[in-house]
Amino acid sequence: MLQSLASAQLTADFSLNTSSMFSASTTSGQQARAAVEAAIADLNAALNQNLGAIPASASSFSGTSGNDSVSIDFVARVRNPSTNGITNVSIASGSSVVRIFIGARAQGANVLGVGGPGAGVSSQIPPTSVFNIDDFETALNNAASAATETFSRGEGPVIVTIDGNVSNLFSYQVPVGLLVGNVSFNSNINNFHLNHTTDPPANLVDLYSVTLHETMHAIGLGPSDGWDSRITGNRWTGPAVVNLQGSGTGVLAPDLGHVNQNVMSPRIADGVPQQSVLAPLIPAGRRLNLTALDLAFMRDIGFPNANAVIPPPPRLGDFDLDGNVDLADLDQYNGNIGAQAAGSLVALDLDGDGNIGEDDFETHYTTLVETSNGNTGTRAGDINLDGEVDVLCDAFILVGNLGNSSANSWSQGDLNGDGTINILGDAFLLVDNLGFSNE
Repeated sequence: MLQSLASAQLTADFSLNTSSMFSASTTSGQQARAAVEAAIADLNAALNQNLGAIPASASSFSGTSGNDSVSIDFVARVRNPSTNGITNVSIASGSSVVRIFIGARAQGANVLGVGGPGAGVSSQIPPTSVFNIDDFETALNNAASAATETFSRGEGPVIVTIDGNVSNLFSYQVPVGLLVGNVSFNSNINNFHLNHTTDPPANLVDLYSVTLHETMHAIGLGPSDGWDSRITGNRWTGPAVVNLQGSGTGVLAPDLGHVNQNVMSPRIADGVPQQSVLAPLIPAGRRLNLTALDLAFMRDIGFPNANAVIPPPPRLGDFDLDGNVDLADLDQYNGNIGAQAAGSLVALDLDGDGNIGEDDFETHYTTLVETSNGNTGTRAGDINLDGEVDVLCDAFILVGNLGNSSANSWSQGDLNGDGTINILGDAFLLVDNLGFSNE
């Protein structure tokens, strides 16, 4: 979990929610709210945004020139996360405040949730008398400029540009930045993992991860003019992403609103490679965290302070992140061979096939584990991890533990990770490798 910064104030707003999924009176609803708030807090910390305030008076902007005065009236709107209809909301926001309206409703079977920036602001010009055409046009442009200065908020993406006109004679434009957003989860899905403090099991989709993804859409990553302006053909042209990846080709998914599922980037928390949070699919059993690529996209669309010091990635096979690939890491396979790669077990899936298999275990001890003689990789039977499989040390240990049905360690002679030390499994592996040395 990242530490939220005081200057960043994305705020989860449940005022439009009518779903029991986020009921404040139930344990599950409280857990769901906490997961949403935790994800938004982590986005806050990453963005470190500095958006200008929007006063209540921003509902109307006036411009004058000569004897003419023109006002443009604005109404802020958001897609209601509970009904999917458009709802008018207060236009006022404090410095850097962006309200993300949260709720749930029934959606398609394959949809986890949807998110997007507010439906925008609508504008209109009250009836007015034109005394001088040139003065009227100047006054209109002055009103539009004043509105632009406020609604651009100083930074952040342009969400939408209002193109207005008066009597099809006078046109004006107001680029509107980030005001409000909405995230709606699929209330038909009963397999969300709600507890953001624990890893999701293999059969549940992580609500924290879905919230990160959809809230990124809600602040303009994907559905905004600022995002679209960085795309040429199917190539991303933003300098932060291009500098990070070396190219903007192949970074986007085919829909151009997501990141290619196969593009990996280091997580900003620990440097471990991971798919982007903006990848189109969030698999069950996975906790996604923000990556360097996600922050690069944020910078490219208008969040200049979306930076993080990213630690170097851990060594492959160092599951406990202690800097060594040793017995403690090797023993992670004990009792987990055959399990699905979910939650904390994902790291054990060295071949990325979605399962913790004997091939992953073998890859670990033959190519990754460190032996006491300073070398890397050994063979089944090297119980004391000295780089050799011999009789006096290794076979002696194994024979002394034969029949132990509560073995949970390679150091006891459980060489196939099944939790039992026996002749047909473990002793056979040791005998097959007798005489091996990695010197």
